[in-house]
Parts: sequence; C-alpha cells; structure tokens
Amino acid sequence: MGEEPPLKRAGVVRRGLPGLPPLPTSDREASELYQIVVRHSEHPPIMNDTSWTLAAPFKEQKHFRTPSESIANNYTPTAGQLKIQDLVKMKRTRRSDTIDLSLIKRAKTEPMQRHGTLVSLKSKKTVDSTETGEESQEPPSRPMTPTEQMNMMAVIERMEVGPLACERDFERYFYYVLKGVQRDMLAPPPSDQMRRIKTLIPHDLITKPLFEPLIQQLQTEVLEDYEFSLRKAIVDYILKDPRERARLFVNVTPTPYPLRVIRAPVPWHDVYHDAKQFTATHLFINNPMMLQLQYLWNDEFASLRFVYKDALLEAELPLLPNEFEVLVKKQCWQATEILKKKWLPACAALFIERKDLWQHLVPDNDTESTLLVQQYFACVATLMSLHLRSTVINSLGEFLDFLRIHKNGNDYSGEYNDIQYVMKTVILVKLKVTDPKIIFDPSFHECRDTIIRCFQEIIAGGEGLPRVEVELFPEMRQNHSRLQLRSVKLEESLVTHFVDEAMGIFKVNTAGPIRYLNSYRRYHDLLSGKASLDVTNFLKEEHSINGFKKKIEEYAALKDEISLLHITVPLSFFCLDCIQVNEELAGRAQKLKDRLIQYEVNENRELNRSICHRYDEMAERLNEVPETVEDLVNLQKYLIQCTDVTVYKLKEEIDEAAQRLLFLLDYAIFPVDDVKLNSTMFHWPEHMSTVFEVSSKRLSSKRDHSEDDLRNKIQEFEEKLAKYYQEIENFRKKEVMSTEEVKNNVDFLAQLHANLEEAQEELAELNNAEVLLGWEKTTFPILREMFTMKEPYEKLWNTVKLFNEKNEKWKNGSFQLLNAEEIENEVTEMWRTMYKLTKTFGDQPGPRNVAERTRGRIDTFKQYMPLLHIICNPGIRDRHWEEMSAVVGVDIHPEEDTSFTKMLEYGLKNYMDQLDGIGATAAKEYSLEKALKKMKSEWEGVNFEFIAYRDTVSGAQFNNRSLFMSA
Repeated sequence: MGEEPPLKRAGVVRRGLPGLPPLPTSDREASELYQIVVRHSEHPPIMNDTSWTLAAPFKEQKHFRTPSESIANNYTPTAGQLKIQDLVKMKRTRRSDTIDLSLIKRAKTEPMQRHGTLVSLKSKKTVDSTETGEESQEPPSRPMTPTEQMNMMAVIERMEVGPLACERDFERYFYYVLKGVQRDMLAPPPSDQMRRIKTLIPHDLITKPLFEPLIQQLQTEVLEDYEFSLRKAIVDYILKDPRERARLFVNVTPTPYPLRVIRAPVPWHDVYHDAKQFTATHLFINNPMMLQLQYLWNDEFASLRFVYKDALLEAELPLLPNEFEVLVKKQCWQATEILKKKWLPACAALFIERKDLWQHLVPDNDTESTLLVQQYFACVATLMSLHLRSTVINSLGEFLDFLRIHKNGNDYSGEYNDIQYVMKTVILVKLKVTDPKIIFDPSFHECRDTIIRCFQEIIAGGEGLPRVEVELFPEMRQNHSRLQLRSVKLEESLVTHFVDEAMGIFKVNTAGPIRYLNSYRRYHDLLSGKASLDVTNFLKEEHSINGFKKKIEEYAALKDEISLLHITVPLSFFCLDCIQVNEELAGRAQKLKDRLIQYEVNENRELNRSICHRYDEMAERLNEVPETVEDLVNLQKYLIQCTDVTVYKLKEEIDEAAQRLLFLLDYAIFPVDDVKLNSTMFHWPEHMSTVFEVSSKRLSSKRDHSEDDLRNKIQEFEEKLAKYYQEIENFRKKEVMSTEEVKNNVDFLAQLHANLEEAQEELAELNNAEVLLGWEKTTFPILREMFTMKEPYEKLWNTVKLFNEKNEKWKNGSFQLLNAEEIENEVTEMWRTMYKLTKTFGDQPGPRNVAERTRGRIDTFKQYMPLLHIICNPGIRDRHWEEMSAVVGVDIHPEEDTSFTKMLEYGLKNYMDQLDGIGATAAKEYSLEKALKKMKSEWEGVNFEFIAYRDTVSGAQFNNRSLFMSA
C-alpha cells in the first residue's frame, strides 16, 4: 500500500522539508501542485506549511534561523537580524535582593504602548535629561476625570490616524484571518480556562438542566472567540512588516477599535466611595425578602388578570353595552378581591415569617430615625407596584387581544352574507326607528365610551390597594389613602396606545352596521312619511275597486318582504338586533294596508248610511203632514221626484255597494253594526214601494181639503178690507184738537197702519196659495188705495202732536239747553207740512181747519226766533249778560232752570236792536274761540327742534340745546 504524503498524515502537519505532491491519476485532473500554485497566485500564503515550531510566518523560508531565532523574530520584529551566536554572552550572576535604579529610570524614560495607542508622552527635554543622567523633577499630574482622559486619548488617536483601508484591504485581511492560519497552528486554550469562567457564574444556574443548551452554546462561543482572537493577533503581527503587506497586497490594515483604559486617581473617587457606602446602606432591592416576594408573585399571582379573554368569550355574548360593562366590572372586582384578600395577606405573612430579614431596620425606640425602614418598605412598595402594574398591563393586553379578534373589521361588499362572520359578536346594538331615519340604539358613541370605560375599569381595579406595611402595622391604616401601591395611570403612553388600537378596531367595525343600514333605504318612504302621504293622496282621488285592490296587495307584499328580513345580523364585533325596526316597518306597512282597507270600509259604511239615510229621508218626508198649501204642493212634487228619479239612482248605488261588499269580504271583518247596516240597505227598495203608495193617497185627500179652506180665507179677507176702508173715511170729519183727542187719533192711525201691513202680507200668502194650487191670482186694488188715503191724516195728527210737545219744552223748559238753529229747522219743517196739508184738505173742512189753526200757532212761535238766537247763543258769557242787563235795566242773568217764557217777561223783545249787536259780538268771539281750540288740538304733541344755522348769533345760542313747544 502507498504511504501517506510526508507533509500531512491524519490532518497533522509534519515538521521537516516539504516534499512534492503526488502526480494526478489522469490527464484531465489538475494536479495538487497546480491547485496550490493557482491558490497562492490569488492569495499568497502568510504561514509556512511546515516549520520546526508550531507555526512560522511564510517570510521565514528565505532565512536560516534556529527555532529560538525564529521565535524572537516573530515576537520582536526589531530582532529580526540578530543571531544568537553573535550576541555577547553574559555570565549568570546570583540574583540580588536590590533593584537596579537605573533600570527603573530607563523604564520611565521609554515610551509606553497600550494596544497600539500611546498613553504617555515625554517631552524632548525630559528625554535629554534622562540620557544625560540628570534626575528629572516632574510635578505630579493632577487627577483627571474619565471624560478628560477619554478626550486626551481621542486627541492622540486622531494624531496617529493613518490612511483608511479600502474594500479590497478588508476582503484580503479577513481572508487571512479566517483562512490564512490553520487551526493546528494555534495554541490550545489553557486547560482550566473554562473551569475558571464557570466559577464566576452562580452554581445553581450552572447545574440547572434548563440552562444546559445555553451553557453548551456559550462554551462554543468562548472557544470560537478565543480562536478568532489568536488568528487576528497572528495576522496583525505579521502585517506590521511593510514587506509582508506589499507581498500579500494588503496596503492598509483595518484600524482596530481603540481600547481606552481609564487610570486612577480620578476626582470623583471620594464621591464614588461615599456613593458606594450609601448604596450598601440604602439599596434594598437585593434584600432576600424581595426575592421571596418575587417568588410568591410568580408562583401564585403572576397569571392573575382583571379581565380574562377566555372568560369573555365564554360569556353569553352578544350583550348590550351596559351589560358588557357590568361583565367586565364583575371580573375586575373578582381580581381586586383576590389581590386584597389573598395577595396582600400572603405578602404580610412572608414579612411576619421572615422578620430576621428586615426587623433590624426598625428603630428600637421612638427617638431613633425610621428613615431606613421607610426606604425599605418604599422599595417593597415599588416591587409590589411593579407586580400590580404587570397585572394591569397584562389585563389591558388581554382585553385588547379579545378585541383583536375583530381587528379585520366587518366591511363587506354586495349583499350581506350571514355566514361571513362566524366569530362571537360582542356588543348588541338595536336598530330603532326615529322618524325619518333608523338609528343605532345605543349609538356608536355610547358603545365607544363603553369600551373606554372598560379600560378605565381595568385600571381602576389596580387602584386603592394598600401597601404591605398597612397590613403589618394596623395603626397606619388611618393613612391608607396615602400608603397605596402605584398602578397604571390612564394617561400613560402604553395605555394610550392600547386605547388607540382598540379605538381603531372599533372604528373598522362600524362600517358594516352602517352598510347594512343602507339595506333599509328601499323602505325610506315608510320612515319619511312619504308612503303615508302617498296613501293620503291616493285616498283623495277617485279610484275603482280594482285600483284599491292593487294598492292593498302592494303593501301586503311589502309587509311580507320586511317580515323575511334578518332579525339578528352578526357583524364581527357588533350584532345588530333588527327585531324592533322590522316590526316597526312591517307594522307601518300593515297600517297603510289597514288604512286603505279601513278607508274603503268607512267609505262603504258612509255610502251605505247615505243610501239608508236618503231612504229614511224620503220615508220621513213622505210621512209628514203638510200644514200649508205650499207644504202640500212641495210634498206632491217631492213624491213625483222620488218615484221617477231618486229611487232608480239609489238602486244603482245599491248595486255598487254590493260589489264593494264582495271586495271587502276578502280583506276585512265587518262588525255587527255594519252587517245590520248592509242588511237594512238591501231591504229598503222593497219597503219604499209601500211608502210611496200610502203617501200618494194621503196627499190627494189633503189637497181637496186645502182648496176649500183657501176659498173661505179669500171671502174673510174681503170683509176685513171693507172695515178698514170705513175707518179711514171717519177721519174726514174729525177736527177736535184737544190733547187727548190728538193722542188717540195718532195711536189709532198707527194701529190702522199696522193692520194694513198685515193685510198686505196676508194677501201675498193668499196669492201664493192660489199659485201653488194652480189658480188665478185674486187682486184687491182697494188695499193700495187705503195706504194713499191714510198718509195725509197721519202727517196732520203726528205734526200736531209733535208741535204741542215741542212748544211746551221750548217755552217752559230751561232755555240754556236749547239749540236755536235746530229749533228753527224743526219749526220751518212743521210750517211747510201744515201749509201743504191745507192745500190737500181743500174739500175736507174738518182736517183743513186743524191744519190752519196749527199753522197759525207755528207762525206765532216763529216771531220769537230772533230773540231765541240771541239768548241761546253758546258764545254768551257773563260779560255779555251784564251788557244785556245794562240795556234792559234789569239783571237778567239766567239760572239753570230759567225758561224762555221767563225771559219774555223781561220785555227783551223791545230791545232787539241793542241785544242783536251784543249777540253778534258773542257769536264772533265764540267762533274765534272754537278756531283756537281746534288749532290747539291739531298742534298738540308736535315738537319744534331748533338747530344752529351756520355761524349766526342765534345759531350759537341754540347749538347745545333743543327747544320744544306744545301748541
């Protein structure tokens, strides 16, 4: 069998000189030597394949060095040209217990390198002084803060920065790091390295089976980091040689991240020391009791939630918003009770059980400070508050997860498909009719507020829980309102994020209900009242029975369509309860249908009643007993009209009523009264025939009797007119003018006038009866003649009576109440009447004598009219009476009851000329007085406002005020 190549055996590189690789087995196969040459042409080797040491750089092939020289060359490039045989051999001396001070000085003067970064600089002067042997007296450097040290190192790093590596340098550099150095060239890690690492980790973590995979992963990572660090260190060191960088085509090596080391002393050392001591005294989070509280929480209460998603899903959903809120409140209350009655007592029991962990912080007497124990329990409260907050936050997340089931929303296109949303709905929303639209009850705003209140309830469930010291020290319960665990606040950004996401889910779930609501648009006429108005307009018009039937069936079909609509509509988060709105719409359609039917029933009832009423009227009218001839004739005409016309029209209406009845029997149920009405109507024609026959016979008999009665009335009327004529003739001989006789004559003429008026009316009735019976009218010319004969006698005796009454009043009454102008007009009118009557009664001595005597009396009174005008002048004043008294020579000032006769007794008629002037003057003054009063009344309430006119003096006087004048 062929031996293994001398270079490698079982993956181990052999020391010694390289041998030739074996020849290829075929012409087509590239030889190993060729493959090596090709690989080295692209990436020249950085390490020797063989060496007398574990590893040697490739550049050592050109030199013959012993292993010691090669090692020195590798780790100290400046010793690359040194040979061990050329070095001066030093004699080994015994080690001295003293230290050479010159070596210390030399160490101080040499610059120090830290990972390629200069951390201390010496001035030239210092170096020179060291070389000359002079001792340098440097002042001690002040302490520098870490920031100042970092700034100084950054300045040095910027000073030393060189050219930046390009992408090609990076690629070749990492190739040599990862592939240029073989693994067998690397020194293995120390055998106890992993053991020492594990000693830094708590033993219980190392031994836990749960962490075994992680430990294995970390061990592998440590070995990989160790190997990578060795590779990188070898490549970095070789590339320090510029000739090697040129041979390997790596112009610039990547700059390593600077390692900056902060050196003591620092200015805040004392502060740090004090802070460390303060932390050791006041930091309680590492107290074992905190770990016990953590264990208690994680083992028993970490899974507690104020709201459980599964419990919500198991509830009898959907619920009304207020019912859903009650459900959430109940779960929150249960969780709060667990925290109050189990968690807090359990925490208090731990503190009582492990008093040794915290009792030393409690002061022994009241004079010592309680600061440490307060801080300790504040730390406990913070930890418990974190536990409580985690429950609240997890509960909020649990509730949000419950809502996230519906995060995809419920918007749909086309017709609603009831199997599209099969998940459990949450909120039940009822559709409610509020004319003229359908609304959600409760509204989306109320549902949104309910969701927000559920978040608030969850947060409120964690509020108000007392701290553990309240349980431990009962005397602190009076400060329970201040000693409470801190929970989540509604205004926190996390809660706001939860609420915003919930509101987003709520919003995308409002599209479906709104879209489904659009399916009721075709019933908008029922909601807006347009359908009712349409029925109203329909009923105002005249329609046939077929028209009513078509309209009724239309609303019946609409009601059936509405009855087939969904009564519940699941839409992911919401479930619409459509029972009420469907019933309302169906009820409205039914009402419109019933309205049409009822209208037709009512119309049928009214028409039937109208028919029966007209039959009743005919029967009642024909059964009447006529009182007058006119009634008799009209009743006969009515009988003829009924038998010839009316009865046939009613028969046609009864036929139409029969058709209506057949139509309504398909839709309506008639009450008993309507059934009786229909029966009565259909029996009326037969009953009416008997009524017509009886009425005809009775009216014929009544007519004969009326004609006989009319003949008797005409004869009696003739006798009455003859009597009235004789009474008028008696006035031709009357001439007595006594007061009593005058009064009797006037009254008798008035009664005679009334009798003649009645006779005239009676004549009209007789003539009307004659016309009604078809007779020729009877005329009585004497009646009109008697009116003419009576008129002069009425004027005569009425004027005589009037003058007698007025004459008494004018002469014996208070003259101050008299109006001279009116009296003159009345006297003139009476005189003219008497003058005309004197002419009229020329052939009648008695009446003519009365007229002449009365005219003479009137002439006598007319003589006093001038004096009456003077003393009855309304303008007469006291001064005028004094003037007239002076003329007459007697005081004639009137009293309230002074009569005209009294004034005549003063003999005023003898002084008419003087009195006439005084009366004229009083009349003119009275005219002026009336004119002034009228003017004042017209100007009353009129205001005159004066304003300035330019720059005149009068304008300046009235510029700032207004003058008002009342007429």
